[in-house]
Amino acid sequence: MMKIITFLVSILLINTLFAKDLEKISIQLQWLDQFQFAGYYMAKEKGFYNDVGLDVEIKKFDSNIDTLKEVIENKATYGVGRSSLIIDKSKGAKIKLLSAIFQSSPSILLTTNLNIKTIKDFIDKKIMITSSVTKSVSIQAMMEHKNINIKDILFLKHSFDIKDLILHKTDLMAAYISNEPYLLQEKDIKYNIFDPKDYGFDFYSDILFTSDDEIQNHKNRALEFQQASIRGWEYAFSHIDETVNLILKKYNSQNKSKEALLYEAKELKKLAYYKTNNLGNIDKNKIQRIYDIYNVMGFIKNDIDMDKFIFEQTKNNNIFLTKDELSYLKQKKQITVCIDPNWMPFEKLDKNGNHIGMTADYFKIFQDNLGVDIKVIKTKTWSQSLEFAKKRECDILSLAMETEKRKEYLKFTSPYLKVPLVIATKTEVPFINDIASFTNKKVGIPKGYAFVELLKSKYKNLNIIEVKNIQEGLTKVNNGELFGYIGTLASVGYQFQTGFSGELKIAGKFDERWELGVGVRDDDKILFDIFQKLINNLDIKQQQEILNAWISIKYEKGIDYTLVWQLIVVFSFILSIIIYFLIYQNQLKREIENLNQNLEDKVKFALVDLKNAQKLAKIGYWKYEIEENNLIWDDEAYNIFGIDKQKHPSLSMVSFLDLIDIEDGYQFFQAYNQHLVDKTPYLITHKIITSSGRKKYVEERCETRYDEYNHPIFSIGTVQDITEQKTIQLQLEYKDNQMLHQSRLAQMGEMISMIAHQWRQPLNAISLTSNNLQFKLIMDDVDNEFFKKEIKLIDEYSQHLSKTIDDFRGFFKDNKIKSTTTLENIVNSTLDIIKISVENKNIKIVTDFKCNSEIITYSNEIKQVVLNIIKNAEDILVDNDIRTPIITIKTLCDKDGQNKVLIIQDNGGGVPSDIIEKIFDPYYSTKKLKDGTGLGLYMSKIIIEEHCDGKISVTNDKDGAIFSIKLSI
Repeated sequence: MMKIITFLVSILLINTLFAKDLEKISIQLQWLDQFQFAGYYMAKEKGFYNDVGLDVEIKKFDSNIDTLKEVIENKATYGVGRSSLIIDKSKGAKIKLLSAIFQSSPSILLTTNLNIKTIKDFIDKKIMITSSVTKSVSIQAMMEHKNINIKDILFLKHSFDIKDLILHKTDLMAAYISNEPYLLQEKDIKYNIFDPKDYGFDFYSDILFTSDDEIQNHKNRALEFQQASIRGWEYAFSHIDETVNLILKKYNSQNKSKEALLYEAKELKKLAYYKTNNLGNIDKNKIQRIYDIYNVMGFIKNDIDMDKFIFEQTKNNNIFLTKDELSYLKQKKQITVCIDPNWMPFEKLDKNGNHIGMTADYFKIFQDNLGVDIKVIKTKTWSQSLEFAKKRECDILSLAMETEKRKEYLKFTSPYLKVPLVIATKTEVPFINDIASFTNKKVGIPKGYAFVELLKSKYKNLNIIEVKNIQEGLTKVNNGELFGYIGTLASVGYQFQTGFSGELKIAGKFDERWELGVGVRDDDKILFDIFQKLINNLDIKQQQEILNAWISIKYEKGIDYTLVWQLIVVFSFILSIIIYFLIYQNQLKREIENLNQNLEDKVKFALVDLKNAQKLAKIGYWKYEIEENNLIWDDEAYNIFGIDKQKHPSLSMVSFLDLIDIEDGYQFFQAYNQHLVDKTPYLITHKIITSSGRKKYVEERCETRYDEYNHPIFSIGTVQDITEQKTIQLQLEYKDNQMLHQSRLAQMGEMISMIAHQWRQPLNAISLTSNNLQFKLIMDDVDNEFFKKEIKLIDEYSQHLSKTIDDFRGFFKDNKIKSTTTLENIVNSTLDIIKISVENKNIKIVTDFKCNSEIITYSNEIKQVVLNIIKNAEDILVDNDIRTPIITIKTLCDKDGQNKVLIIQDNGGGVPSDIIEKIFDPYYSTKKLKDGTGLGLYMSKIIIEEHCDGKISVTNDKDGAIFSIKLSI
């Protein structure tokens, strides 16, 4: 028992000691757990970090954590950031870039509004985007590239909820191409994507970075962490199903489905290997291009030394292999490879049976990285090499293209050579622009080449003859047995250097490229993973050196000299044009300089004219910088407010409000704040008090500019001194009020006359009743019934008198509040006052009410108009001694019910034609000189057209005048 305990304690101590050997470091993620960080998860879970002596803590995303600050302050050793790290570096952040996991950013704009097809369609649309300006630069650059003004777009705060896009709470949403499109596909919702890289704004994303301190003090650790992380990413992308299952089990804080994670993985893999075979590659030139874009958009503070900014990524001669892969190689000891024995400059077996050519150089690198012997199995032809691979007599094919037939027994790595496909012909054959134009021409291609089946399916008119190898194919072309030979530019060019001098040429190029990788037997997955890593680990510089060493094609032996002379002639012509344009450009430059000088002079004169025009019109310009609370005026604004510019070069909003008349200050402040909410220009008139104490009237116009998040930046506007116009306006209003007063006095005289008519009969009746009662009392002849009857008569007469007084008071009451009424009520209320007076003159009043719809208007003012027109008609009928005088009053509704019409018509003979156009003019009277003021109809027009927004007019018919009043609802 003690032995067992001792053994367990020993194991525990060993593990403890081992754990202490691991260095504790951390990496801060920039978002919630998902496949976006799968490489770091797998490097930890698969022990890749442990293999290099690191105990790595993966720190979760928190919206309150600033990743950059965490790294700089050593709270996290490494961080994952965006391309905006370039901006941070320009501001002095002491950081180094290690790897760019995604060679192109997944950031896109997404819309479910299929009418938004181009960036131009963004105008007046709502875009939901992150509040950080620097995180969305590529999207902003894409819009500005298409001349979209961000002021024409309403930016919304990002909710990160796809439902807002589905429910059209926003028109577009900033999204990740790896996430949100899947959610829409899942709901079968169609969408459009706007990707900045499609418009030339291709940014890195998810950049692994660290502090300058980490590189200075722990450079090897940084290199080991970087390479172990890349190893984790390679594993994640090579084992997507396994990685997704791990995320579902341990790293799924967002509760994403397996399908969503698989979709994300597929899309992110495209971005990780975008235009490269090397995971994590950082190109200094691309960083410089991103820097330039930031600089143009005003985000860069200082220059950056790119060499010091990007961590030197020296390739290690050894790739990272798993324990299983290392064990596999140790047991296998030797890898066998089949090649094309006669396909220079790519590969060949020389006369001594040695492997030479480009692939030989590549495989030397592979062998050095693996530390395992790679043996070439000798074959006589490419067809035999394919047969050996199918029979498992060799593990791999050194250079092959993937086809459906070969996939039955091989699995293919990413291509490490991509070469154009060409056709070689006799020198007399014209150059070929369209390969598809061949009509049953015999062309040779080596037997077993992948392009045989591909070309046969695409170019139906080609008569493909399979040959043993390239030499046989070119020989048959030279002998006239074949029209041409199809091969790669490199292999055909190489043969031209070694033979067929002056006999053959390259006559045309195919659109297709020969993309060639390593073919690995499909029953050996570990070997495939190893060679995929070897391909991914290739250094661009090494690849270029190999290419330069073997591709030095000299075309002298196969050049079409006719074309050369044509090119010389064309070049000479182009050169002469260039010289002519250089001379013409110098002439234009001088003319432009003269035009610029003239333009400058005209601008100066225009500015002088503008200032003079401002002074004449008394218009000043101002700008209010909101955040700085700084108000800036031009010279004319200072003149208007009567303030010394030298003493007050700028003002605050508070000091400006002190200049506004106290009666208007709150009104102005309220109007400005409402304008900021409504985001619409405003126009306001208010009084100011100048520094000398003079009161002025000014008219102000204002617009405000907003940033992309709808925060107000500054307001601009004009201020115009309208004191003279306002004074004239007030004088006119006073004159109109005086006229109205005079008109009312005249009407009151007429009303008193009418009241006298109405009071005469009831007063006489009261007097007679009172006398009758007195007589009865004297005669002591009064009984109760008689007394009650007489008292009731007196009460009725008194009520009538009281009503007449109320009508009189109500008619002249200055009530400027609109009320709901009808034209019929207005007319009846007016007739209650005037009817007895009119009928006492034997004038008949006829009413015809056909429209009783309600209107909202100034009832008392319209009563005055009706009274005035009826009194005018009464006077005309009496003066003209009409035998059967009649006044007809009608109401009508127009067809759409929007307007109500009141017609007052008499049979007094009409308005004389020579004055009908003038009767609404002030002081122009239609009555006898002693009877009229000439204000009644003028004031009637003011009331109807200016106060009540209506229309009054007069016409004649065969009997008399017709006054028409039209009022809208």
